[in-house]
Amino acid sequence: MAQDSAFGTYTEVKPYSPGPRDAPESSEFRAHPALPTSLVIPTTRPDILLQFFNNWLQGDRNGTPAGAAFLLPNESGYAAHSNFVADRLAGPSVVFAPQSFLLPTVPITPSSSSPGNYHLPQASSDDGETPRIRGGDSLVHALESAIGAVCFPTRTGPARLQLQDVEQELDRRLSLPWLLPPDRPPRQRRVCVVLDPISPHVTRTRWEGTAAVGVKVVILSSGSWWTTDVDKQGEGEGEGSYPDLDHLREGFVSIDLTPDDGLTQRIVDAVRAYPLPIDGLFTPTDAYLVSVARAAGILGLLTNGPNPFGFATDKALTRQLVDPDSTESFAVESLVELDARLSSQDTTGIRFPVISKPAFGRGSQGVFLARDPTELRRAVADSLKACLDHGTRVLIESYVDGPEVDVNLILRDGRLLYGEVVDDFPSPAELSEGGLLSAGDSASDGDKEGEVGKGKHHDDGGKPESNAGLFVETQTVFPSKLPQDEQNMLVESMLDVVRLQGFHTGVFHCEARVRNSRMKYVLQPGQSIPDLQLHEDHHPNEQTPTPTMFLHEVNARPPGFMSSAASLVAQGIDFWVLQVLCAVGDWERYEALAQPFLVNQQDDNNTSTDAGQQHQHVLVTNTALQVHWPLIHRVLPTVARDDLHFHFVDRQDELIPVLAERHPNIARHIARYNTVVVSRSTYGSEEPDAWLWGTTAVLCVDARRGRADLLDLAVRFAGAYDPIVEEADQAASSSASSAVSAGAAVVERLERAKRV
Repeated sequence: MAQDSAFGTYTEVKPYSPGPRDAPESSEFRAHPALPTSLVIPTTRPDILLQFFNNWLQGDRNGTPAGAAFLLPNESGYAAHSNFVADRLAGPSVVFAPQSFLLPTVPITPSSSSPGNYHLPQASSDDGETPRIRGGDSLVHALESAIGAVCFPTRTGPARLQLQDVEQELDRRLSLPWLLPPDRPPRQRRVCVVLDPISPHVTRTRWEGTAAVGVKVVILSSGSWWTTDVDKQGEGEGEGSYPDLDHLREGFVSIDLTPDDGLTQRIVDAVRAYPLPIDGLFTPTDAYLVSVARAAGILGLLTNGPNPFGFATDKALTRQLVDPDSTESFAVESLVELDARLSSQDTTGIRFPVISKPAFGRGSQGVFLARDPTELRRAVADSLKACLDHGTRVLIESYVDGPEVDVNLILRDGRLLYGEVVDDFPSPAELSEGGLLSAGDSASDGDKEGEVGKGKHHDDGGKPESNAGLFVETQTVFPSKLPQDEQNMLVESMLDVVRLQGFHTGVFHCEARVRNSRMKYVLQPGQSIPDLQLHEDHHPNEQTPTPTMFLHEVNARPPGFMSSAASLVAQGIDFWVLQVLCAVGDWERYEALAQPFLVNQQDDNNTSTDAGQQHQHVLVTNTALQVHWPLIHRVLPTVARDDLHFHFVDRQDELIPVLAERHPNIARHIARYNTVVVSRSTYGSEEPDAWLWGTTAVLCVDARRGRADLLDLAVRFAGAYDPIVEEADQAASSSASSAVSAGAAVVERLERAKRV
């Protein structure tokens, strides 16, 4: 391990075989020599340890017997993150069922016996016997100090080679300064999070991550969606009680979150009224970023200040800041102003097609394409309609061809601690019939077979997609396939933008395109998802335009739920936890946990365009199907039809569990998922009662399978999941129709009875 002094040897135990009480006397099975009849479990979390043993004894998903490796510390101290073993070993790997045995802020102490007692003995070259702990007492001693454990499938061959694979994987993923010195225990801190109402089951992993670093959470929100009567009167459960999750937050304070001039003071008053000291304040919600920054400044808490957030939340201001002399964009607040601009000479720099989007918006809502002034007027009208809740400013800018990317950054005092580039695949608007022309191409060029965004329609069977024509994300994939020099350029350019806005510390989720990239999206014959490939006219020795970044936006907050989950699986980076540590000023752990997985030495010289072979490949896929009100009302019975614009579906109403039952070979690749219901009116639809059922899933395969297999998995996922959504929608509509018919029959019988 990189931190050799902190870890002892990984102790491996032979696969379990049933004992005499599990099998008839004539059975060839024998009791496991390392499991005593009465095993005293010396751990503060016996439930967790028993859960691990249960996973171990079940073997891998194919029922293959499994070995187990226990992680032993050589030094005393405190864990930077109590669940780092399980978090950083999530996803496909040579190990499975990782489990942490740690508790937040509880000291770690090596076993009273010498760690040398647990070193792996040399395997016999004669019989090839797997090295194991000898006797139950040794296992008990190991469990006294184990910080965690993993399982791994056994296979034929030398045990030592198998253990080397396990140790290399543990070394690659767990090499970070996870152990704090014994004389510097983590100080108890408390963070206040300002956010909109959302089910704690949807956000559970965020609160569990916060608890794993020992930070207490106080929620500031509207309503009483996560309260108990303890918060109000001192006893019992309240209307928003979640008994299985209530321990993850210390308090809930209900305030008016209307984003007006008084929001800052309401936040300040709520924090000051809380009976315990607050060490940090932040929000993951764009609408509150500026107000929260002002409140933090008034309260003397850590903040970048309101001005940087003012730039970041206004795309028009950011465009003016980044490129003040550009003639490729302008902003308007009304159709009257647009008409005046179009009739003047102020728009000579605009080249169609162009994009119209709210200066303040989220989730690509209100983003539309226009190919001429007539379409632009209609697009601006739709953008204005979509942004009524957040002002009425619309940005118009030229559509820029080139691969789209997400760039995620972690900064401290202006220093880049971590940066990553994620490929953002073409949107439905770029893939649908009559889609975008690449900049500089003529309409006749749109017939080039296989090129994306050239007026060709691509889907799985000719059926129009529910989100066709929308600028919503389809897939994002890590690691990026862009050349490494283009990735470096993107990180450096985005870092310059973030600093220019005035930020010096924090977590940032940014979006951009690459101008003059050497790569483009191409749809291969027989494929339904395009992928990046080198331009066919690219020649390494020829002079070509330098790739540059065209900024879309800077989100001065962590990525969304699923994008964050993808980075955790792919690189071990938990953006939410880092934002929490940043807010409370825990800089030692902030920097420690900003370290990604190591790169395998054999891959250091990898120059393939399919970069990142040392990583498992992770894809975030989005499906959006139009559904009807009966299904929406079934899963969101308390939400009025007119009030439903964007709402998360709670866990018990998700449809992914149905997929898991019907297609387990697909579901086992799903690391995380969630579902939202969105009104299509937010995307400009005038159709009444038009709703989108949008599901986002994190799919992952390891590096041995690769990116092509991952894209194929995404196709199979959609092919299996979409019919399940359609089936649920039809069933809900049929049930509602039956109920209406039954009600009408009852009314008719009553009327007949009255007449009689």
